[in-house]
Amino acid sequence: MFDQLEIPSGFNSNNNNQYLTVRIDKWNDIKNFFEGVSSEQWVFRGQDDSSFKLWTSLERFGKNSDDSIEEIALKMFQRYTQNCPEVKQYNPQTTFDWLCIMQQYGISTRLLDFSFSPFVALFFAYNSLLNNNKDVGVWAVNKEWCKITAIERIKKIKGYNNIDCNTNITDDKAFNEIFLNNYQHGINFVYPIGITKGKLKRLDDQHGLFLCQGNTDEGFEENLLFEDNDKYDINTPQLRDERSKFIIKFVLPGCLRSAVLNELRIKKITFDILFDSLDQYGAFVVRQLLNIDEQKIG
Repeated sequence: MFDQLEIPSGFNSNNNNQYLTVRIDKWNDIKNFFEGVSSEQWVFRGQDDSSFKLWTSLERFGKNSDDSIEEIALKMFQRYTQNCPEVKQYNPQTTFDWLCIMQQYGISTRLLDFSFSPFVALFFAYNSLLNNNKDVGVWAVNKEWCKITAIERIKKIKGYNNIDCNTNITDDKAFNEIFLNNYQHGINFVYPIGITKGKLKRLDDQHGLFLCQGNTDEGFEENLLFEDNDKYDINTPQLRDERSKFIIKFVLPGCLRSAVLNELRIKKITFDILFDSLDQYGAFVVRQLLNIDEQKIG
């Protein structure tokens, strides 16, 4: 049912009971491995430091009185951009549509960008690298496993015991009750949500989709690992075994930066292609600076 990535025996692998870590040291091995990924179930995210956690921009702000920063930002953004031509062009119809636009322009949300292309993930890992002596990280998640496991959690929310893969989870009623009202259920999960082609050009160019965090009172990684003290009858030994199959962090040498970026240029994966406006360049730079600042603090 769920496709697995075949990890060659020569790669250095470590299962830490949370996810699988795989180290690959040579560019030819990296390139050959990722070129061999044919399953559309897997999505990827690159980070310029392998020690970085998977954090959403929202996690850097936490809670503010009774309302989350995300809800405050959403209301402000809707109010200030109601007559903006660019927003009218996007024609947002749902809360999720608004969050997608906010994410695109660097405003804090619970969404985390992933790509169906491991080479796009490699670009983001290496392009922002400031210290070539550091290792970079590329996360790989089986989105179908993630979705089915999330659905089993969501069924515990009142009124959603019959949810399945065909349920429109971006419908405003469902999205607000499952995600924005997470303080009522406190269930950890991550749900993959794709965007209709042509809706957001940047996401199309990056072959992207979003992983949406279910419980913002916990971190994104805790949600992705479905960790909540086994409160919701998920079999812990089975879950741990599955996580090592369907959540993988690849650790790659930073010293390969020039070789990787040169190869990606040949594949036409460049900054100019992945970002189509000055606004998006700026949002990307802001996110990178926040990553750097967060690491200094933490």
